[in-house]
Order: sequence, then structure tokens, then C-alpha cells
Amino acid sequence: MQIYIYSVRWNGHRSFIYNSNGSWFDNDTVKDLCVRVDGGWSSWSSWTTCSVKCGGGTQDKARSCDSPAPQHGGRNCSGSSTEQQRCNTDACPIDGGWSSWSSWTTCSVECGGGTQDRTRSCNNPGPQHGGEYCSGPSTKQQSCNTDACPIDGGWSSWSSWTTCSVECGGGTQDKARRCKSPAPQHGGRNCSGSSTEQQRCNDQVCPTCSGLDPSWNHTNTTALFPINQHDVISVECVKGFINIGEENM
Repeated sequence: MQIYIYSVRWNGHRSFIYNSNGSWFDNDTVKDLCVRVDGGWSSWSSWTTCSVKCGGGTQDKARSCDSPAPQHGGRNCSGSSTEQQRCNTDACPIDGGWSSWSSWTTCSVECGGGTQDRTRSCNNPGPQHGGEYCSGPSTKQQSCNTDACPIDGGWSSWSSWTTCSVECGGGTQDKARRCKSPAPQHGGRNCSGSSTEQQRCNDQVCPTCSGLDPSWNHTNTTALFPINQHDVISVECVKGFINIGEENM
């Protein structure tokens, strides 16, 4: 049989025990007495490692009902044996991510080789809370419109006038130019306008033998006729026919 203590009295010399049977006993007479012991909490343990490194997690601590443990029908410890708290509530670093590439820009030239660019932004997402910036270039460049440009033709200088077609009586003379300064290339336009020009020349009236001494018609005779400030025409009448040449004054 077990006897449970309900109360203890002390009279200055001896202690008396009131047992579960409703009797008082001198403790010297009670053998193998079972004392009811209520449980008591141990100290709290350290907090456990947080469940996450950032962004908000939890950690726990515990205690045991063993200081002392309940005995002989004693009451268990009241309260919780564990506690939990939030930890590492700072936002996690977010590394930056690239957006899609933009379209290529218009080529810098229409022919002959230029460049065009495209870009992307480190905003998908943008770096946050100490996260790393995107790695790699934010721009790219490539060659474009590399075909040779058309070159339109250009006229050379005019040539000198050709010799007049006649010495008197009105003739013509010509000058020319060529489409080679530069020549048309890569589909360029040909030169516009004429490649030749013509003008009248030596419009003065030709002399005749009728104005000479009639006797010259039967001999080889030469006379000089001035036609301008610098030149004269030599007229040779041979048996009624005239041969015309040029002389310098």
C-alpha cells in the first residue's frame, strides 16, 4: 500500500504527516512513504538554426519537465515545452536578370557598310537587396548594308575644239567629253547631257580669182587676203582655179 502525503506539521521537535487514510503519523513511524512530487521545467535550450537564411523563417527552443520530473502522482509541468519565433526576416538578395533583346536599330548608312545596334536591360528582374547585377553585355552591334554604294557617272573636261571643217565659207568644229570622272559603278546613273558639242566656224566668204588681174588666170600666181588680225588666206589662182591655204601674219 502506498501512502500519499497531504500535509506536514512541525511542532518544534518532530514532524507529523497527514496521510491519505486521514491519519496523522509520526514520521519516525512511517516506512516506505511515497511522497508526491510535482514536475518542474528545465532551462530553455538554445534557439535552433533558422530554417532559412533570408526571407523569414522559424527557429525553436525547448525545455523538459525534469527539474524535477513528476513523481508519485505529482502534477506535470504547466505550460508549453517548446517555443518558436521568426528569424532572418530580411529580404533575400535577388540577382538581376536580362530582358529580351530589342530590335536592331536602323543601319547607320544605306550602302557601303555601316552598323546597327540592339540593347537589353537588367530589369527582369532588377537586382534587389544586394543581389548581383546581370553578367554580360547590355548592347550588341553588327555590320549592315555592306553592298557597295551606286556611283553616278561624272563628265570629264571638254576636249579642245577640232580643226574647222573648212577654211572659209562656213564649216563646223566639235569638242567632246567622256562620262568617266567617275564612270558609273554599282548601278549608278549615267551622265546626263550630251557628250559632244558643235559650233560653226570660218564663216568668212571665200576669195575668188575674179578680183585679181585677169592675166593671173593663165599663170601660177599667189595673193594674200587678210581674214582677221592674225591670219591671212593665201589664194593661188592656177588657170582659173583657186587653191586656198593659210598663212600667219
